[in-house]
Amino acid sequence: MILVLGGTSDSIHICDKLNDMGLPYIVSVTTEYGRDIAKKATENVFLGKLTKEDMVSLIKEKNITQIIDATPPYATVVSSNAIECSKIINIDYVRFERESLIKQIDYDDIYVVEDIEQVLKELSEKEKAQDKEN
Repeated sequence: MILVLGGTSDSIHICDKLNDMGLPYIVSVTTEYGRDIAKKATENVFLGKLTKEDMVSLIKEKNITQIIDATPPYATVVSSNAIECSKIINIDYVRFERESLIKQIDYDDIYVVEDIEQVLKELSEKEKAQDKEN
C-alpha cells in the first residue's frame, strides 16, 4: 500500500496514475477541500493532521511500503515528519514538486530567492543601487 500525502491537484494526478496502474493507496489530507478533491480519485482518504507518531501508526496499520509526498511546498512539517517516518520504518520516500513557475517566465529583471531574508536583502541592495544612481 502506498501513502500519498496530498491535498493538491497534483496529488490527484498522481492518484489517477496509481489507479491506472492498479496500485493500492491511501491519500492523507489535512483539509476538507483536500478531502473533496481526493475523493475525485478514491474513497480511500484519511482526513486529519498527522503527527510523526500518528504517521508511524498509520504506516504500520495500513502496511504502507512507500510514501509519495505531493504536499504544497509550504507544508514543511508534514514533509519532515514523512521523511523521518520513512527512515524509522525503512520504507521509500518520494517527494513530488511541480516545476517552478519561475522557470517558465522569460523576464530579465527577476530575482529568485529561498526565503524572506533573501527578499529583504535583495530589496535593500536594489534600494542602495537606486540611491547611488540619484
